[in-house]
Amino acid sequence: EVEINRKIEDKEVGSEISITVIQSLSNDSKFNFFLEKAVEIGIDRIIPVESKYSLKSKNKAIREYGLWNKIIRDAVEQSRTLKGTMIDKPIYLKDLKLNNDSIKICLATENVPLKGLREYIKGKDLRKQFVIAVGPEKGWAQEDIEYFKDFGFDFVSLEGNILRTETAGLVVGSIIKYLKGEI
Repeated sequence: EVEINRKIEDKEVGSEISITVIQSLSNDSKFNFFLEKAVEIGIDRIIPVESKYSLKSKNKAIREYGLWNKIIRDAVEQSRTLKGTMIDKPIYLKDLKLNNDSIKICLATENVPLKGLREYIKGKDLRKQFVIAVGPEKGWAQEDIEYFKDFGFDFVSLEGNILRTETAGLVVGSIIKYLKGEI
């Protein structure tokens, strides 16, 4: 038997999320590496997306979703993190829905006005949620860039470094977590 003593107020979904990485789908070994390391550094949420130049389609990636959850569970256990990383089912980039109150960063090497990460972070409210979009090895297509512009993303570079897709979000996420005092 169970007796309900009081109702716990509903929390806003995602209110405890500090950093979300939107990761373009890549090959299995790179994506699996990214998942393990994202858990270790404490990325809160991962949204796998199919963009124009993704190396894997959304439909093929959906078949890997169970494996991804197992990788995350194993990484949580191994790294003894206090809270796990959530991973969404893969979606098309155009189907992405985001909280408008977050700070949105799109890592880019394309021909768009860019700010260096160091310059960009100055003056930002680090208590806000961050969303970091990381493209495929080939980069974002022009229609992807237009989508991010429409959604209010700022375009950021890593001052001279072009990182691989599986490490870019991890590096930026680590920097932001450090500045937030979470690492």
